[in-house]
Formats: sequence, C-alpha cells, structure tokens
Amino acid sequence: MLSYYLNIEAPKNSEARLLEFFFDEYLGSVQYIKGIIGVRTFLPSKQKTTIFDDEGEPVMLVQVLLASSCGLIAAMEDGSLADFRQLAITDCNITHQLFELVEHSGVNKSKLAYNEAKQSLAVRYYSTDSEEKTSAFRLAYLEAHPDALANFPLIKRIFCYMPSNWDDPTDIPDSNAIIGNEVVFDNIEALNAALISPAMAIVGHHSKKLPRFQGYNTHFPMTLFHEWLARVYQV
Repeated sequence: MLSYYLNIEAPKNSEARLLEFFFDEYLGSVQYIKGIIGVRTFLPSKQKTTIFDDEGEPVMLVQVLLASSCGLIAAMEDGSLADFRQLAITDCNITHQLFELVEHSGVNKSKLAYNEAKQSLAVRYYSTDSEEKTSAFRLAYLEAHPDALANFPLIKRIFCYMPSNWDDPTDIPDSNAIIGNEVVFDNIEALNAALISPAMAIVGHHSKKLPRFQGYNTHFPMTLFHEWLARVYQV
C-alpha cells in the first residue's frame, strides 16, 4: 500500500479556508482516482505532548492511501485533482511525498479504519548526510524500531513510511523525509501517558543504538479530523 502525504504549513487562521477547500474541492476530486483506498485529514492536536515542541508544525496533513501511484499521477497530469495552492494563502508552504506504508503486524490488528483511535504522533527524519549513512539508518530503523515502539501502553497502531520513487508530474516541492513513523492512540492523554511511561526508556535506548547520520527529526501530535475509505475497504 502507498501513502501520499500533503504537508501544509500556513497561518493558523487559514485552517477554515483549507478545510472548506478540502471538503468542497479536494475530497470529491481524489475519491475517484484509480487505485484510491482512502483519505485522511489530520489537524494539529489542541493539547500538546509533554515532551516534543518542534517548529514547523503543519496546519493540515492530508494522507491519501493508494494501491498504486498511476491514478494519482494521471489526476495530477490532467488537472482533475484539486490543488490547494490555488487558495494563494499568504505564507503557505506546501510539500508532498509518496511513501510505501509498512504496518507493524503485532500491533495493527484492527481493520483499515482508525475508528476511535484519533490521536497520532507524526514523526519524520531528514538527512543532510551521505546516501550510505542515510540508508543504513533507515534499514536499521525499519528492522527493529517499531518493535521498541510496540512497548508503549495503550498503543493502537504503528506505521512506518518508506520513501517511494515516482514520476512526480507537479512542481510541488518534495518533503524529502528519509523515513516516517506514526504511532496511534485513542486520545492525547493516552499518548502523553505513553511518553512518560517506562517504555519511553526502551524506545530511547534503541534510538541510541541506531546508525548515526547528520540530520534532524520532527515530532508533531496530530488529531484525525476526517477519514474516508473507498466502499470496498469500509468496515
């Protein structure tokens, strides 16, 4: 399964315009592309985490789940996919990226729908280092770090996002994350409880064992605002 992400950074007073455009234009245009599985929209959590306070928090994240990239590319090429940039919001920065979605089978026992699990922590890693060091980190992270995250109490889902090559027909800047991660909980209280639990020491210990690279990461608490699944995937 592929996961296409639109990352929208904009003034917080733009949220209403973005949501209106999402429901009136984007959602209708994306639902009919070939290979569509689902669409999710995330907004910044009203309550923050007890640990992370990173800069550059998106005002909206749009996730499009796909069986393949063909329909997405075609919709972008022929202009049938609505483009958030037409809103021309001042100080708005839009990036996107296509990932391969990798699920943690030990935790992700529910159906595709998030159901009551509305709270995510969206994590992205970025590298300024060599491809060799970047790849070593990415492979080691994917191999064992989700197992460390699985120790969090009350965790509902764990996803990793591996960058996927595609023929991007747009001039939207690529987010250029070397890997993404998402842990999902029922609510912000459960997420915060996990972050101060003994499991956090396990996660931190494993992080220190990963191959080193020059770069940085971001952690943004995001709340699921809307979820749409194609009829064949509805539960």
